Amino acid sequence: MLDLASLALRIHFYKRSRLKQDTFKHAEHTDGDEHNLVERLRKSDAFIPELSLVASADNKIVGHILFTKIKVGKTTQLALAPLTVSQQFQKQGIGSLLVKTGHNIAKTMEFEYSILLGNPKISYSQLTPTTF
Repeated sequence: MLDLASLALRIHFYKRSRLKQDTFKHAEHTDGDEHNLVERLRKSDAFIPELSLVASADNKIVGHILFTKIKVGKTTQLALAPLTVSQQFQKQGIGSLLVKTGHNIAKTMEFEYSILLGNPKISYSQLTPTTF
C-alpha cells in the first residue's frame, strides 16, 4: 500500500498522457477519447490552472484531477472530470485525496460546490461532502 504522507500533490499543467489512456482502456463506460478530454478542457474558457492537480510517487504521475467552470443557473460552479488514478495505485486513497485537495483550493477561490461527471459506480458522497 502507498504511504499517502509521501505522496506529492502539486498543481500541474497536465497534458495528454499515457496515464489517461491506460486508465480508461479497460473502463466499463468509455468512448475511447478520454485521454483527449484534458487537452480540450485546457484550451477552453472553463479551464482553471490552479484546479488541475496531479499526485506523484517516485517522480511518476500516478493520479490526476481536473475541475473546470460550469454554469449552474446564474452561478458559476465546478465540474469534476476527469479523475484518474493509475490502476496499480487505485483503492489506496489517492482519488479521495485529490478530490479533497481540489475542494480545499476551490473553497479559497469562493466556489460553492462541484458536480461529479463520469462513472456512475463512484459514489461522490463517499469521497467528500457535496459542498465546501
